[in-house]
Amino acid sequence: LRPDQARRIALAAQGFDRPRPAGRIDVRHVRRVVEHVDLLQIDAVQTVERSQYLPVYSRIGPYPRGLLDDLAYGRRELFEAWAHEASLVRVERWPTLGPRRGHWSSRRAARLCCVAASGAAHWTTTGGQGPSAT
Repeated sequence: LRPDQARRIALAAQGFDRPRPAGRIDVRHVRRVVEHVDLLQIDAVQTVERSQYLPVYSRIGPYPRGLLDDLAYGRRELFEAWAHEASLVRVERWPTLGPRRGHWSSRRAARLCCVAASGAAHWTTTGGQGPSAT
């Protein structure tokens, strides 16, 4: 296999071999990308844009960002999960993540108890101030 062939295979496997849609982009285009890539990593730190929006843009071009938000938070076709990293995952994947959900829940509960027990006395009374320095 030549390097250029391997590169084409790898790009096609990620959905980059498909032409960008012509005309108005709608939720069907975004859904098609999410179905192909299976999950979108969430990252609130933005340099150019929040990371969950970039894979869709790179495959279909400029699109109304609200379409992805609608799939996740309006139509609830995606859910937030820790699937190796914080991600938006297709609802159809919920059953396959079952063993990990128990792990996340127990770890999260332990962490919350720890935070509540050790930090409650040190929190200031206003949320905007965060933890006190004492």
